[in-house]
Amino acid sequence: MAASAAPVPAPAAAGGTWLAPVRDRYEVGGSATLVAYVGRGTPGWLDEGPYYGYLHEAGKAPGGPSPTGEPLGRLEIVETGASGWTALRVSVEVPLTGLAPGRYEVGYCNDPCRNGLGDLIGSRTINVGVDAAEPVVREWPLDEPLIAILAPAALVSGPGYLAPASEIRAGRVVAAPVVEPPLPAGPPTTIALPPTGRQSVPAPGPPATVDVVAAPLPPQLAPDPGPGRDSGSGSSPLALLLGALIAALCTGGVLQALRRLAAPMSYATWRYDGSSSTSSPTTHAPASSAPSS
Repeated sequence: MAASAAPVPAPAAAGGTWLAPVRDRYEVGGSATLVAYVGRGTPGWLDEGPYYGYLHEAGKAPGGPSPTGEPLGRLEIVETGASGWTALRVSVEVPLTGLAPGRYEVGYCNDPCRNGLGDLIGSRTINVGVDAAEPVVREWPLDEPLIAILAPAALVSGPGYLAPASEIRAGRVVAAPVVEPPLPAGPPTTIALPPTGRQSVPAPGPPATVDVVAAPLPPQLAPDPGPGRDSGSGSSPLALLLGALIAALCTGGVLQALRRLAAPMSYATWRYDGSSSTSSPTTHAPASSAPSS
């Protein structure tokens, strides 16, 4: 029997793993051996052990880890060195002496009872003195040692195979590649932020437009429009200002010259007497302001 080459989910991905008995039917007296392979799950792990088994009548075992029932002692847990669904091999011995014929199940928990071990749920049915109501399926890897003593028709399942023990012992069963489910995420981390006031953010809108208006220049800095462009004389205010300044300077110079001429001075007049061809100057002195004697 060849397995499919396509990767398949590990047994735990179907809802967990179970302790399974070596035989489909036991008789009263003796003991029953149950084996399971366990991978990581949401409950605890080795550091939260030890774990203890408890025997219940079928259908009366709790739905989860519980310390109720007939104590069976510690579960034997061995680390296989593998990863995934075969990381741990778990086994327990169930004494059958003194039991009434019937069907039984094994529950388990740690001490004090807080949680289970990895993805281990409980056990398959142990049939004591009665035939199995349905075939017992064992989720074991192909190298499990107890496959050597299983009944030829006893069923073993794993990634990509469900086969009788006789086919596995004959080497006609091959396991398929395993796709392990991701580890469960831890609880979300909540970070408390200090309260802040509500801030309104304006909705985006069209870009704003800005009207640019040039301010008029002062009259002194305004450009000369040139002849014929102004309604007046055609001269700019700046030219008029410069002309007035020059005129003021000239007027000041004239007035200063007149003041120098008005100062007291002697002057000469020329007299022509007609008797001679030559003229001689006559010097006049300004009238004295002194009183006559």
